[in-house]
Amino acid sequence: CLAVVLVGQPGTTFPAWQHTVDPAADVSQLVALREAGQTFRAGILRLGRAMWESPGTNAVLPVAGHERVRQAQAQYYRLREPLFRLAFSHASAIVQRLEGANRRATLVRASISTLASLELVKNLHAAAALLNDHPPARKVWNQADPGRGFPANSWEMSLEAARNTRYRDLFRAGHQRLADHVSYLERLWKAEDQQVRALFPDTVTRTLEDIEQRKSLLEAGLAEEHFVEDEQVLDELVEESKRLRAYWRTEAPTLRTAIERDHGLIRGDVRLLVYQAEKDYLGLRRELYQLAFTHLPKLTRQDIPYPPEARLRGVAISLLSALTLYENAQELHSTVLSIPGVRALLNEGDPTRGIPPRFWDDIQKEFARIQYRSLAEEGLAAFDRLSAQSVESGMEQDPFLVYVRSEIDAAPTAKAIRSESLLKKIRRTLRYYTLRVRDFFRGGLSKGKFEVSKGFGTLVGLVELRKGKLYGQAHWERFVQSRLQPGDILLEKTPFRLTDQFIPGHFGHAALYVGGEEDLRGLGLIHEEVIGHHRTESAGGATIVEALRTGTQLSPLEHFLNIDDLAVLRPKRTVIPDTEVQEAIRLAFSHLGKQYDFNFDTNTWDSIVCSELIFQTYVRVPWNYDKVLSSYTISPDDIAVFAGSGEERPFELVTFIHDGQVIHDPSAGLHNEELYIRLLGDHYANSMPAGQAARMVSR
Repeated sequence: CLAVVLVGQPGTTFPAWQHTVDPAADVSQLVALREAGQTFRAGILRLGRAMWESPGTNAVLPVAGHERVRQAQAQYYRLREPLFRLAFSHASAIVQRLEGANRRATLVRASISTLASLELVKNLHAAAALLNDHPPARKVWNQADPGRGFPANSWEMSLEAARNTRYRDLFRAGHQRLADHVSYLERLWKAEDQQVRALFPDTVTRTLEDIEQRKSLLEAGLAEEHFVEDEQVLDELVEESKRLRAYWRTEAPTLRTAIERDHGLIRGDVRLLVYQAEKDYLGLRRELYQLAFTHLPKLTRQDIPYPPEARLRGVAISLLSALTLYENAQELHSTVLSIPGVRALLNEGDPTRGIPPRFWDDIQKEFARIQYRSLAEEGLAAFDRLSAQSVESGMEQDPFLVYVRSEIDAAPTAKAIRSESLLKKIRRTLRYYTLRVRDFFRGGLSKGKFEVSKGFGTLVGLVELRKGKLYGQAHWERFVQSRLQPGDILLEKTPFRLTDQFIPGHFGHAALYVGGEEDLRGLGLIHEEVIGHHRTESAGGATIVEALRTGTQLSPLEHFLNIDDLAVLRPKRTVIPDTEVQEAIRLAFSHLGKQYDFNFDTNTWDSIVCSELIFQTYVRVPWNYDKVLSSYTISPDDIAVFAGSGEERPFELVTFIHDGQVIHDPSAGLHNEELYIRLLGDHYANSMPAGQAARMVSR
């Protein structure tokens, strides 16, 4: 399993290994495979350089180049299979209990598994550097070759597998097992234990540092960096930006004259021209922002050990994207937005295009932010420094880097940043670091809350006094399943768990029922990318998206029903249309794999808790929230109060099971919302202002 994610399955059928574990022989084999891997990676590097030096290879691969790629691919898979076997055969040692007599043997086996996976990661990244920089080579690699046993899209399969967070967790677990026992392994190394010396030729500590670096690069998505494609896209965006800036300069006087002629009236034809300028700008802005922030970690994340070439190219892409954003915003502001009446017109917003009111005022504030200006300054300095360091490798002559240099030298924003007076820079820097100090204390508080809450939540989460009253009973599973529809919200209570005692209100957990494969197909969602990644899980009965301490995951109903109370909430279609239910399901799938938000802060997007999952999926429902310290929180009861038969409630209560008994279930003739309301107390009565549902409809 460790190896599957790191290299993927190229689609070939592998034999079921009947392998007798022989650590001594496997150590020798791993050493040989490590040496072969070094040869493979060196060959990949030479092939990449040869392709850069050969004109035309970025468009069409010659026959000789085609064959060299196929040879590299064959070597890659020849290494892959035995490494896969080593990682697979010894993976159990990563979690095996360590006891006195078997401690050394278990750690040797864990080392074999983890170091085999390390070699797989290195080979993956080496192949990725070639294939991402040379699209024709990637095309050849992805072509089927029955004679060699290569299926179509074998590289894409490898990348798809590398995105699976569960396998990455196994790789992390292997690293952690070795790190936890580094002192013992170092003692064996110093005692000249032959197997340990063979496994860790550069000492145990240095090898663990290598694993940590490769793990960071794997998690940072280095294998999926598409520098050449991003460089080509940026080139097109920069040239399109130049064209549009010239067009705005040409058309602005005509617009100004037309508006002044009509004494400030903006007629329909003029309005169309203004909207077109806005549309063109926003289209460029979206794509430039994506490039800038995709590669920003190369500038800001010094803890990620990017290769020097990758860091330089990433900084170049991010910097030129940011400078182009500045130039476009400044040009549009000085030409079109400065015309009387135009800014006010655009600040009205446009709900049909998702543009909120005062959007253009916010953009101006955004580009005036000290943090962005300082990032641009840091980017210029980093680009100059990294370019100087790349002279020996000859990278400074790379056509794209030469192009970036010429664009930077011509950009007024870059000139302004570089020519800024020392006094002005000191003043701005002081303001910037004042903000950073403030953000540090805010962030430090959040980090402190996170660690305390995580430790506490993990501890109390282990305490379960009994099983739930609905757990392990087929009739309950059939009953609940018969009541569910995709998009339903599930609220539960588990009074037998210690965690439930620390959650305010009655309910302790929330989840979203998304349905199985057939449900998703019926909604027309099964082929959407964010959902298709989890098609196997959906087909296997995993129908509920929930955020647990171990992360956000798809769970089967059987697993979820370890509970005493259950409330099923369904959107009222008069208030929440089908399109928003489908949107909620899509968004729920997009959160899969995220870590648990031990800060319980709804303002975060990279981590999430159970009630935040609902908050972040039914995004147009005006959920209530509380503020605790610096965090905005929402509890399961904050969701529960939005359900009921009253017109002001946007959700209906489909069924309510309390203490293992069905209390409310209209489909069975049971109408008893009173207990549900009573359990929620004053929170229910005070939660929904009059006319709330009507306002949701009118929006």
